[in-house]
Amino acid sequence: MSSYIKKTNSDFFVPTEHTGKVLAAGLRFLPDALFCFPMDREGNIVDVKVEGCILSEMREMLAAIAPWVREGSYLSLFSDDGSRLTAVAFTQEDYPGISLYLQKQGGPVELICFAEYNPERDGQVCIGAYRSDEADTAYYQPYRAESSREGPGWTQD
Repeated sequence: MSSYIKKTNSDFFVPTEHTGKVLAAGLRFLPDALFCFPMDREGNIVDVKVEGCILSEMREMLAAIAPWVREGSYLSLFSDDGSRLTAVAFTQEDYPGISLYLQKQGGPVELICFAEYNPERDGQVCIGAYRSDEADTAYYQPYRAESSREGPGWTQD
């Protein structure tokens, strides 16, 4: 799948009281991308427009804004090879989070990873990842912002 993506459709909503947090996350995680968060008259964010974004930056931004996005909001992103990545927000009371689904051209839709607030781990945000041949998570660990762009697990795209 290409490193660069373009958003093609969405049903996205962030209430007015959280728009500042979402705008700040966009600036932090998408420093070189062309993006905007259109708002309605009440100041609610009703869409996300992104072009020229590196996939790893988009994943980080979506995970960061997940707590403030309305349940069921989604973004679909397409790469130049026809693969589609869809991010869906879940605002369940105990485990709010965001799930990422991948559909390679002509293939099935697969849940590939998620980020969630975990109250059983002292309220940490945890990240889970799947392997296509396994039903259970292959990775589930707390997110550590201080080391997210350093170390052996970090790649640029």
